Amino acid sequence: VENVGDTADTYEVRGQASAAGWTVELCVVACYGLGPLTSTPVEPGQEFRFSLRVRAPEGAQSGDRLEVTVTARSLNRPTLSQQWTVGITVP
Repeated sequence: VENVGDTADTYEVRGQASAAGWTVELCVVACYGLGPLTSTPVEPGQEFRFSLRVRAPEGAQSGDRLEVTVTARSLNRPTLSQQWTVGITVP
């Protein structure tokens, strides 16, 4: 999440999974399930970086699919948010 504003901002990041049984975690140093993660203040032009870790359930079959939607929201300007959807398919 990049701060493109002109003042420091803090962000809340949450995830939502489309199927049960998968392990989905948002991670910075440690992993926190689907969140929320809250950043420390991010200066203008800087980024809050996190990763998404996904594990298919035991017994998953080739072609099984999950979509994870991640939403980042400014805590200083709550109307400012961005959303991404990532699709994961078992090979």
